[in-house]
Amino acid sequence: EGSICFLSMERVIATIFTYEIFHQLKYEKGYTRSFQFYIDILAILPFWVGFFIPPEHLGLIRTLRVLRLFKLFWTCECFSILIETFRKAWPMLKSAGLATIAVLLFGSAILYQLEPENFQSIGNTLYFCFTTASTVGFGDFSPKTPMGKVVTVCILYGPALLVCGAIVGIVSAAYQVSAEEFHKRRTKQIL
Repeated sequence: EGSICFLSMERVIATIFTYEIFHQLKYEKGYTRSFQFYIDILAILPFWVGFFIPPEHLGLIRTLRVLRLFKLFWTCECFSILIETFRKAWPMLKSAGLATIAVLLFGSAILYQLEPENFQSIGNTLYFCFTTASTVGFGDFSPKTPMGKVVTVCILYGPALLVCGAIVGIVSAAYQVSAEEFHKRRTKQIL
């Protein structure tokens, strides 16, 4: 009984979202070029694709229903602040992201040259560098030689963490500005 109820709700929601897309296509110019169009397509795509794939792949497709949460971007004010934050921070994030990638690629290349038998592939050194620089550090890979440890400290803990910290700082500053602007607009609307 529970699965029948869920399936019925699924069909109703997919029908409503599909109708909404056709309505927007008919009455809103430029809709297909908007970010909202792609979010709306992602919201219904798992439902409609489910009719055309083999049953053994249905579990993966059904998992993609979570993409419907992206529709919250258009209804929740807090998501509007986040979108505005990343829009404002994007010019600075591009340069900080490029610097991060350059440092991590450099560190990966050096570590792989120092310890090829330990890391076994450049992909493993990239994985190690990204998890270490992001401070996640799973510990499944680590340098074994003293020189590998020195490189890790000098390249990953130093510059990479500074650049990652800069990225966090850029986003935090942009979020503060976006939140203040949002509260000012909201206060004006109330008055």
